[in-house]
Amino acid sequence: MSFEELGFHAQEIYDKAVEKYLFDEFQIYKQDGMFYPPPDPYGGASYGGGQSSSYMTEDQLKQHVWDAEMKFNEIHSLFNDFLVLPDPGDFDGPMGQVTTCMNALCTEAFTDPIQGDPHPVNTELSAMTVAGNTIDEWDGLAAQAFNDNFIIPFKDRTHNQFIVGSILMNALNAEKELWKRARLNIDDIAHKVSSALDHYDDCGKNDWEIGLSVVGAVVAIAALPLTGGTSAAIALGAVASGIDVANTFAGQIEDEPKNDYSAESVEGVIDKAKQGINDLKEAVQKAEQKIVDAMSNSSGVVSSYTTDFVAPRPTLADQGTHNPDVGRPDND
Repeated sequence: MSFEELGFHAQEIYDKAVEKYLFDEFQIYKQDGMFYPPPDPYGGASYGGGQSSSYMTEDQLKQHVWDAEMKFNEIHSLFNDFLVLPDPGDFDGPMGQVTTCMNALCTEAFTDPIQGDPHPVNTELSAMTVAGNTIDEWDGLAAQAFNDNFIIPFKDRTHNQFIVGSILMNALNAEKELWKRARLNIDDIAHKVSSALDHYDDCGKNDWEIGLSVVGAVVAIAALPLTGGTSAAIALGAVASGIDVANTFAGQIEDEPKNDYSAESVEGVIDKAKQGINDLKEAVQKAEQKIVDAMSNSSGVVSSYTTDFVAPRPTLADQGTHNPDVGRPDND
């Protein structure tokens, strides 16, 4: 099975459940896509077709088939929520854009401690650190304010922006890993349920195990502190994909649960399928919540400490051009 065939396999599970239930309960059997009533044991007809009579009327047959189809109709809805999962590949484009942004904001050589991706120094940013030499002749309140508000905090402010980019990158990577594992898990459930319907009446083969790797897809890691400013003690929320954290933050990943299931009837198998799918949904929701919490925390920090991320609007920008002497170096 594969995730792309999930809809087909959901239908396959439904058809198999209806067919096996009808046979177990009423000896109604399926042949060439049609349901037939149990043969009359005294009618002399061979089992499997061609019987001339049955104790079950045609109306009774239709009713039993209808009831069984309605009984297991919810199988389709069990899998419906997973038919439209995000494509993990769709995150590659945004991740590439964030990488470009991080490279532009990199004030010193940096290797992401989680993903291991290197980011070279953007040498163009160093021009700001020598801007003071260019405006040595500029004095007065405007000059001092420019130096205090823009030149001095420039590197720290840019580094904080880089941290935001890093957190966003790891969140995107965590989302990608989450949906990659969710696809694998739901496909595994479909495979195990289909197999269980073939073996529920076979002693020793009517139990199965489902592992939920999605549980370790997203890991909350130590929050990243900001640099400088009044918010030095404030940290942004951070998450990462489990596959990355496994290499650098051992011990922080929650062990993948392996749930055991067993059933001795069609109804029992489908009930366990519901349980397994609900367990997966809950695991996905918890993983998503980790990302939501981290992003909400980060957004709150950025909103509360805006000047540590974005330079204030220069006072001179609102002076207009009516005074040509505003902000010009002293000619004395």
